[in-house]
Amino acid sequence: MFHILPLLTSAWNLASIDRTIATTTIFLFHDLHEVTHVSHDFSLLFEPLCTNVELTFLAGIDNNKIRAIAVLQERHSQPNLLLGIASHPNHLKASSNIIDLMFTNSISLTFEKSLQPRVKCEFMYRNKFIK
Repeated sequence: MFHILPLLTSAWNLASIDRTIATTTIFLFHDLHEVTHVSHDFSLLFEPLCTNVELTFLAGIDNNKIRAIAVLQERHSQPNLLLGIASHPNHLKASSNIIDLMFTNSISLTFEKSLQPRVKCEFMYRNKFIK
Protein backbone atom coordinates (compact mmCIF):
# COMPACT_ATOMS: atom_id res chain seq x y z
CA MET A 1 0.00 0.00 0.00
CA PHE A 2 1.34 3.39 -1.00
CA HIS A 3 1.20 6.35 1.32
CA ILE A 4 1.19 9.70 -0.31
CA LEU A 5 3.11 12.14 1.79
CA PRO A 6 2.07 15.75 1.56
CA LEU A 7 4.49 17.81 -0.42
CA LEU A 8 6.17 20.24 1.95
CA THR A 9 6.56 23.48 0.12
CA SER A 10 7.48 26.86 1.35
CA ALA A 11 4.61 29.28 1.00
CA TRP A 12 6.25 32.68 0.78
CA ASN A 13 4.07 35.74 0.49
CA LEU A 14 4.44 39.48 0.75
CA ALA A 15 2.57 41.67 3.22
CA SER A 16 2.63 45.33 4.08
CA ILE A 17 3.32 45.91 7.78
CA ASP A 18 3.22 49.01 9.93
CA ARG A 19 6.23 50.99 11.14
CA THR A 20 6.12 49.72 14.75
CA ILE A 21 6.12 46.05 13.78
CA ALA A 22 8.84 46.62 11.17
CA THR A 23 11.10 48.61 13.49
CA THR A 24 10.74 46.12 16.34
CA THR A 25 11.37 43.14 14.06
CA ILE A 26 14.42 44.75 12.42
CA PHE A 27 15.95 45.50 15.81
CA LEU A 28 15.19 41.92 16.92
CA PHE A 29 16.86 40.59 13.76
CA HIS A 30 19.87 42.78 14.61
CA ASP A 31 19.99 41.44 18.18
CA LEU A 32 19.75 37.85 16.92
CA HIS A 33 22.65 38.45 14.54
CA GLU A 34 24.71 39.92 17.38
CA VAL A 35 23.97 37.10 19.84
CA THR A 36 24.70 34.37 17.30
CA HIS A 37 27.82 36.19 16.01
CA VAL A 38 26.50 36.18 12.45
CA SER A 39 27.61 39.22 10.46
CA HIS A 40 24.92 41.37 8.92
CA ASP A 41 24.80 44.36 6.64
CA PHE A 42 21.52 46.09 7.43
CA SER A 43 22.65 48.45 10.18
CA LEU A 44 22.27 51.34 7.71
CA LEU A 45 18.52 50.85 8.04
CA PHE A 46 18.53 52.16 11.61
CA GLU A 47 18.88 55.81 10.54
CA PRO A 48 15.77 56.00 8.30
CA LEU A 49 13.79 54.04 10.90
CA CYS A 50 14.49 56.74 13.48
CA THR A 51 13.38 59.65 11.28
CA ASN A 52 9.98 60.89 10.18
CA VAL A 53 10.57 59.99 6.53
CA GLU A 54 7.55 58.36 4.86
CA LEU A 55 8.52 54.69 4.54
CA THR A 56 6.78 51.53 3.38
CA PHE A 57 7.60 48.19 4.96
CA LEU A 58 7.08 44.89 3.17
CA ALA A 59 7.47 41.63 5.03
CA GLY A 60 8.52 38.40 3.40
CA ILE A 61 6.47 35.82 5.26
CA ASP A 62 7.18 32.10 5.22
CA ASN A 63 4.92 29.72 7.16
CA ASN A 64 3.30 32.59 9.08
CA LYS A 65 6.64 33.98 10.25
CA ILE A 66 8.35 37.18 9.14
CA ARG A 67 11.68 36.12 7.61
CA ALA A 68 12.71 39.42 5.99
CA ILE A 69 11.63 43.05 5.85
CA ALA A 70 12.21 45.38 2.91
CA VAL A 71 12.30 49.10 3.67
CA LEU A 72 11.08 51.28 0.81
CA GLN A 73 10.77 55.01 0.41
CA GLU A 74 7.78 55.91 -1.73
CA ARG A 75 8.37 58.56 -4.36
CA HIS A 76 5.49 59.99 -6.33
CA SER A 77 5.54 59.19 -10.06
CA GLN A 78 8.90 57.42 -9.69
CA PRO A 79 9.89 53.88 -8.72
CA ASN A 80 10.03 53.12 -5.01
CA LEU A 81 13.50 53.47 -3.51
CA LEU A 82 14.71 50.26 -1.86
CA LEU A 83 16.68 51.35 1.21
CA GLY A 84 17.57 47.87 2.42
CA ILE A 85 16.45 44.45 3.55
CA ALA A 86 16.80 42.97 7.02
CA SER A 87 16.52 39.24 7.53
CA HIS A 88 16.59 36.59 10.22
CA PRO A 89 20.11 35.16 10.76
CA ASN A 90 18.96 31.61 9.94
CA HIS A 91 17.24 32.70 6.73
CA LEU A 92 19.81 34.63 4.72
CA LYS A 93 18.15 33.57 1.46
CA ALA A 94 15.07 35.49 2.60
CA SER A 95 16.38 38.69 1.00
CA SER A 96 16.42 36.93 -2.38
CA ASN A 97 12.91 35.64 -1.81
CA ILE A 98 11.52 39.05 -0.87
CA ILE A 99 13.10 40.61 -3.98
CA ASP A 100 11.48 37.89 -6.10
CA LEU A 101 8.14 38.59 -4.43
CA MET A 102 8.40 42.31 -5.12
CA PHE A 103 9.12 41.67 -8.81
CA THR A 104 6.34 39.07 -8.98
CA ASN A 105 3.91 41.62 -7.53
CA SER A 106 5.07 44.25 -10.07
CA ILE A 107 6.40 46.66 -7.46
CA SER A 108 8.43 49.26 -9.31
CA LEU A 109 11.85 49.59 -7.64
CA THR A 110 15.15 51.35 -7.82
CA PHE A 111 17.85 51.21 -5.17
CA GLU A 112 19.91 53.63 -3.15
CA LYS A 113 23.66 53.72 -3.79
CA SER A 114 24.35 52.66 -0.20
CA LEU A 115 22.18 49.53 -0.53
CA GLN A 116 23.76 46.41 0.92
CA PRO A 117 26.11 44.84 -1.68
CA ARG A 118 24.51 41.39 -1.39
CA VAL A 119 21.02 42.82 -1.89
CA LYS A 120 22.18 45.12 -4.69
CA CYS A 121 23.66 42.17 -6.62
CA GLU A 122 20.52 40.12 -6.12
CA PHE A 123 18.34 43.04 -7.24
CA MET A 124 20.43 43.72 -10.37
CA TYR A 125 20.49 40.01 -11.28
CA ARG A 126 16.74 39.72 -10.82
CA ASN A 127 16.07 42.95 -12.71
CA LYS A 128 18.30 42.04 -15.65
CA PHE A 129 17.80 38.33 -16.19
CA ILE A 130 14.45 37.36 -14.72
CA LYS A 131 11.65 39.67 -15.81
